[in-house]
Amino acid sequence: MLVMAASPTARSVEFFDAHGHGRVDGITGLIAQPHEIGWDPVARMAYLTHTYRDGAYGGPHPKGHEISVIDVDRRKLVRVIDTAPYYAPHDIAVNSSGTVFAGIEMVGGVNGLLAIDPVAGQVVDVLPLGAPDAHWIALADDPAKLYVTHKDAPHLSIVDTSAFTLAGTLDLPGGAEEVDVSPDGRWVFVVTPRFERSPERRGPSRLVKIDTSTDRIVDSLEFAHYNVGVHVAADLTVLVTSTEVVAKSVASSDEASRTRPGGILSIVDGNTMRLRARLPVGAQPLTVRTSPDSGTAWVASLGTGNVTVIDLGRLAPVAELECARDAGVRSAHGLCVVTPVASP
Repeated sequence: MLVMAASPTARSVEFFDAHGHGRVDGITGLIAQPHEIGWDPVARMAYLTHTYRDGAYGGPHPKGHEISVIDVDRRKLVRVIDTAPYYAPHDIAVNSSGTVFAGIEMVGGVNGLLAIDPVAGQVVDVLPLGAPDAHWIALADDPAKLYVTHKDAPHLSIVDTSAFTLAGTLDLPGGAEEVDVSPDGRWVFVVTPRFERSPERRGPSRLVKIDTSTDRIVDSLEFAHYNVGVHVAADLTVLVTSTEVVAKSVASSDEASRTRPGGILSIVDGNTMRLRARLPVGAQPLTVRTSPDSGTAWVASLGTGNVTVIDLGRLAPVAELECARDAGVRSAHGLCVVTPVASP
């Protein structure tokens, strides 16, 4: 089993041994900037979005319009899908039929969700959404739904993927960050509101649990800090990444400590919505993924460029995976756990 980690600054994807933690291989010289990774375990292909040429969400930076297709067994780039005139593909997911879905940002009056045929290498349908900037997405095969968060809209968009239509919305005041669906398709977990660098909030920072049969909120858990990433493990453990935001009046006078506060991984029981543990991780943690047996988690740190490996049985960090540097700068964003080929 391998772990793929995307580095925006180094324009690379690296492969690490999921058990021994050593670097196995890497692909360099990718289009700027690698962002999130979707995984098709049947086709054995990974799909890597290129969202911005540089910078981050909300800035006046040129936006990307490509998705790199990577053969995970050969660990090679096999093709690039051009999504233009649809720009800034961010999060990406693949359904059981092999259709690739990607959220795009509002550029030239076009915004929403793309459906892509990865074999033909082209966009086959576009679903406009009323809210700006379809950012994070989460896919359920049964029921056939896709959930889209918007940083700058007060609701979650719900898409019927069978008809490829907007099925409804769910109020989330203050916008939201990442969203994920439990492996059994019964629950959606989303962190809200959107991340702010200021300690003055748009509202309570919460992890929200949604019943996919009704698309209604059934439970929530409040946090002291803004949350960014969320991932649901096979055993319904919910992992949440957070960044501490400290008021300038109490922050250190050292500028670096204010701009790169510590990262936190919160481990939540998705059944009871009770907090099990809070562990320190690298600065600006974003994406988190888990092993199929729910025993190990990997947390990508944009601020340090490391991927922290967590033993979820011991609730303790056990290793750090170092991503490539570019001009002395290292960053880590998208992650993907590449499982072995299924036995016949």
